[in-house]
Amino acid sequence: MDWALGQLGSFGAWIAGFHFAFLVVAVIIAIFVLVATAVRESYTSEDSLIVDSKGTPYKIQVVPIRWGWWFSVASVICGLFIAYGAYDYYRTIPLLDKYPLGYVIFDTDYVTNAVTPFETRRGLEAYQFDFRPVRITQDTKDRIAIRLPDLIKDKKLMATGIETGGWKRVGNLGGAYIGDDKGAVFEWAEILAIKDSEITFVVGFQRGAPLPH
Repeated sequence: MDWALGQLGSFGAWIAGFHFAFLVVAVIIAIFVLVATAVRESYTSEDSLIVDSKGTPYKIQVVPIRWGWWFSVASVICGLFIAYGAYDYYRTIPLLDKYPLGYVIFDTDYVTNAVTPFETRRGLEAYQFDFRPVRITQDTKDRIAIRLPDLIKDKKLMATGIETGGWKRVGNLGGAYIGDDKGAVFEWAEILAIKDSEITFVVGFQRGAPLPH
């Protein structure tokens, strides 16, 4: 895994972070091997034990051509679906590089995607986030503000009502540093896209150093 991360960059991070990556690649390869086999067999014939009046064996189609092509089409469609799913996951790697504790993507105020790599949260398992308060609290021609999620630790509310904002443009909007002497996290807000009245933004998390006693 260290080699994959060091030598293959983001693709290596996908291999390391997505535990089914090898299975996905293997399944896609297996599907296309089956397709190639089906197409080859559909054009292969064998001699029958039955012969004609001249003693020439009849030819038997091992795999019907129509069946072979329908199987190939269905297999390719399945392979494309799997490949697209892997690609969709792969697109999230840059965000995981930036927010290794996880992130949540919103279209305006609605959750559209969330990634929480639990293996990176070691030592911060007691921290939970309440995303219900997350929303755009200011949206003018030039400015925007976003309410960040509440932070809960050991079932107790640790931080609430935190907002961050800035110029209304694609990019980082800042965030907040929350924690204690046991551990801390950064909450960040970042605008990913602005299209007319629709705003896509991400709330992401990074590990912070524990606060001094």
